[in-house]
Amino acid sequence: APQPRQVRVTQLREDALRSNRSASVTLEPFQVAQVAAAASGRVEAVLHRAGEVVEAGATVVQLETEALSLARDNARIALESARVNLAAAQSSSGEGLEQADAALRSAARARDNARTQLEGARALQAGGGIAQTEVAGLEAQLAQAEASYAQAEAARARAGRVGGEDLELLRLQLAQAENGLAQAEAALADASVNAPFAGEVTELFAEVGEFVGAGSPVFRLASSARQLARFSVPPEDALRLQADGLVQVRYGGLDYAAQIVRSAQPAGGGRLVELSAELYEAQTRIPTGAVATVSYEVELGRGLLLPSGALQTSGGESAVFVLERSPEGARVRRQPVRIVAEAGGTVALAPDGGLGLQSEVVYPLPADLRSGAFVEVVGAP
Repeated sequence: APQPRQVRVTQLREDALRSNRSASVTLEPFQVAQVAAAASGRVEAVLHRAGEVVEAGATVVQLETEALSLARDNARIALESARVNLAAAQSSSGEGLEQADAALRSAARARDNARTQLEGARALQAGGGIAQTEVAGLEAQLAQAEASYAQAEAARARAGRVGGEDLELLRLQLAQAENGLAQAEAALADASVNAPFAGEVTELFAEVGEFVGAGSPVFRLASSARQLARFSVPPEDALRLQADGLVQVRYGGLDYAAQIVRSAQPAGGGRLVELSAELYEAQTRIPTGAVATVSYEVELGRGLLLPSGALQTSGGESAVFVLERSPEGARVRRQPVRIVAEAGGTVALAPDGGLGLQSEVVYPLPADLRSGAFVEVVGAP
């Protein structure tokens, strides 16, 4: 009888098949801005040069301020003058109203006295105690008193109306002066071209003595505290990384954690997806423009794991040789399998077709092994 073939066997294990991958990373500033002047003027001073790091709000370029300072001082004087005029008008208006009120009260008393005297005279005339000429004189006095009261009343109304209109006009002039001062102060502040965020001045576009117009770029600023890592990966890896959200950037033997913030399809219909991740703050900093590496692990599939050397491929079909023990001896049976994933010398097989965790599979697989052959297992599985 033929001698049994000596083979080794291994057992399957159920787990996820993972693969370690890496991509080249380029470090860039998180923000880059060309800062423009908000006002027109001649450059008076350059306070920070290219290569210097500045804080947010720091003045980098200063425009001439002599004319702007003079305009601000004049606006302050105009505002103070408007305040004084309004205060004086309010005081004068109050005095005029008091005088008009006093005249109106006096005219009212004179009218009332004349009416009382006329009523008394008419009562005396009914009893024959006073002549008609005296009554007529008192009637004339009452008519004059009523006319004087009407004049005083009109003067009071006119004083109130004129005073209110004058005061309203002066209030408008005060508001206009306040706006003028605010505009002058804003124009003076615009003469300082400041850094909108903390960063490094990378380029200057104007020097001392040069004239710059409003809206013209004055310097370029790149953020120094926050960095962005850009790298490209296959679409399937991009989806997994975006779901995880966190990657590790390796540079100079150190790992830097980074959070994925956005993705973009490359121009030209390329297959790779570009990802951008913001680095977390660390004690050491990767130089801007440096090239680093991002390493990540992806799950390719889940199934029965087996060394890829246990597979036999023929005619587009993959199979393994499963050990079957019996009283007559051990034989091998060729079992077709379905591959879920493969990476790094390991395959993940679908748990179907008679395979299970207890199955013993020939590994390494001899090239001339045939299904049904007697075998002798050597070594521990």
